[in-house]
Amino acid sequence: MRSAALLGVLALAILAPMVQAQTLVASVDLQCEERAEIEVAPWSTPVASYVCTVANESVYQEKIDITVYSDGLAVAHPGSITLNAGAEETFTVSVQADTGAKAQSRQNTVEVQVVEINGVPPPNIASADTTVIVDILQYGQAEVEGEMTVFRAMKGLTIVEAEALITNSGNDMDDVCVTFDIRSWTWEGGESATMETGESCVQVKPGNSDAARAQVSIPDDVGRRGDERIVLDVTAWSRYACDVVMEG
Repeated sequence: MRSAALLGVLALAILAPMVQAQTLVASVDLQCEERAEIEVAPWSTPVASYVCTVANESVYQEKIDITVYSDGLAVAHPGSITLNAGAEETFTVSVQADTGAKAQSRQNTVEVQVVEINGVPPPNIASADTTVIVDILQYGQAEVEGEMTVFRAMKGLTIVEAEALITNSGNDMDDVCVTFDIRSWTWEGGESATMETGESCVQVKPGNSDAARAQVSIPDDVGRRGDERIVLDVTAWSRYACDVVMEG
């Protein structure tokens, strides 16, 4: 009898930690990756994903519903997971933004809740949630109206100003830069035209346009006539995009 009693006490001592680790009511835990990044440039696929792990911390089989509050982003994920006692499983949440969306950070709140234990509603509310930051990344893109500009050498001037209309077609504030290169001029002989300011940068809001300007020196005799033309090649680029390439 004493041996049987000792065995019973020993069995309880062994089972006690297991009972403490796995509760006798519904219980669930959730862990997710902290951040995800979406590239939304026109040449990218604006989809990202993050992984979560859900754990059944009870002694019952649990059916666990999954909900994601996506802050306006499109999401895809499993609706529920069924786990045996003490088991865990990972699932993936896919997040999609619109192409060209403004650079910003959004919050996803992932929530899990036990809706059944061993096939019946649980006696308690068991849920867990966590927040994932979804970063919509900046990209740089610039456009210039036309590939060249043509203007007259105005009478009485030896320095004339060229102008190009530039657009920030990226998704955040950016410095749009323009390079002016002399292609040709109409006068013959004598001195050539020279660029005084070959590069110009303007800070432009996304989706907006502005004017970039540069100065060109012309010979005195051309300035006196004022009836000649100069042709410039114009190239625009995003400073942010250039910095990313250099850092990469």
